[in-house]
Amino acid sequence: LRADYSHDLDRMREVVGKWSGPSIVYLCNPNNRRARAILEETLDDLGIERLPSHTNFLMHRITGDQKDYRDRMSERGWLVGRDFPPMLSYNRVSFAMPDDMVRFSETLRTFRSHGWV
Repeated sequence: LRADYSHDLDRMREVVGKWSGPSIVYLCNPNNRRARAILEETLDDLGIERLPSHTNFLMHRITGDQKDYRDRMSERGWLVGRDFPPMLSYNRVSFAMPDDMVRFSETLRTFRSHGWV
């Protein structure tokens, strides 16, 4: 059997059309910069190493096992990272909206209090 996905493609074109052009750049750039600043400040406050990044994500060092880290994050509603061999002591975090990055930063602070990062 062959499924007809044409309705999905039409919907995707509609969404992309709404979120393209100058309006999305206007909305995303300040939010992306603010989200980055929030996370970088938290990592610096906690003394957690991060790699230089000029993208919409960064890599920060974690201690312990990546799977344990991901599982603990998932339990708190965060889907983070994947293995980046040979950088198995780093986690990738994509920037979200600033409010989300505040909540993520609070999670990192909780993890630090438990000795997980």
